[in-house]
Amino acid sequence: MANHELTPFLDDIRNRLKLSDLIGHTTKVFRKGKTVKALCPFHNEKTPSFGIDDVRGVYHCFGCDAGGDHFKFIQETQNLNFIESVQLLAD
Repeated sequence: MANHELTPFLDDIRNRLKLSDLIGHTTKVFRKGKTVKALCPFHNEKTPSFGIDDVRGVYHCFGCDAGGDHFKFIQETQNLNFIESVQLLAD
């Protein structure tokens, strides 16, 4: 599958899965209006510095600078490569 053929497939996965719901399976998320925050799953912290943007489909931690999308989150939290993360989310 060529890269230009893969993009709509990946976008479909991102659109079907709300990023904050995905992250909420592993860490508690705090919603306040459109803002979604969490304690960073990548380092220990006492106050939430991990922001989730469901509209753009990205997360970013202001404490440790971790960031990415659905696939990157699965890769980092479950020690998978990109293809494995796509397969897991597609299922």
